[in-house]
Amino acid sequence: MAHLAEGVWRDVLDEIQRDIGEHQFYSWFKNLGLRDYDRDSATLTVPNLFTRDWVSGKYSPLIQSAFERVTGQAPRILFEVDPASAVPLVPSLPAEKGPARPSSFISEVQLNSNYSFSQFVVGPSNRLPHAASVAVAENPANAYNPLFLHGAVGLGKTHLLQAICHELLARRPDMRILYLSCESFVNQFIAAIQRGELVTFRYRYRHIDALVIDDIHFLANK
Repeated sequence: MAHLAEGVWRDVLDEIQRDIGEHQFYSWFKNLGLRDYDRDSATLTVPNLFTRDWVSGKYSPLIQSAFERVTGQAPRILFEVDPASAVPLVPSLPAEKGPARPSSFISEVQLNSNYSFSQFVVGPSNRLPHAASVAVAENPANAYNPLFLHGAVGLGKTHLLQAICHELLARRPDMRILYLSCESFVNQFIAAIQRGELVTFRYRYRHIDALVIDDIHFLANK
């Protein structure tokens, strides 16, 4: 019976990975296990309460659907916290050593040299976000702190964020700036929770002068 359940779980995981893609699967399902299974219910092990709440709230219907496709049954999905089930998901956050200043610019996304203020086309619909972005670059930590840019896809949010980075670097070469995607930020936070490294996570982000997060809408409904 145990071997049968293991085979079912492997097939269910394959279905889930096809549904959500490798990146989300790697972040959320690689450290889940199947504790108990019958036609009425499936009990999954998770490493902590955070993962339980996230996966339960966001993925329970998807998991149930995957079970149904594999077995023909749609069992109730239950979760059980088991810290021993935690396994590394992504590389550990780099540890800070002493008060040494990191390099002035840290980016997990390559800046586009064309995304500058001088090459941004200003019009009636984007005049305010452009002006706010320029103000932030000219007077960081004082003007519009924090600055949140909202708009539909393709309206220049990434252009303005990268333009802020370019301008800050030009004006203050020693300024500690971190530019990354919201998904990367969330994945680092999750990994820190799973490893018990929140102190390192907080230290890293509290010692940054300017934090620029792109695609912040990734946090919507989370």
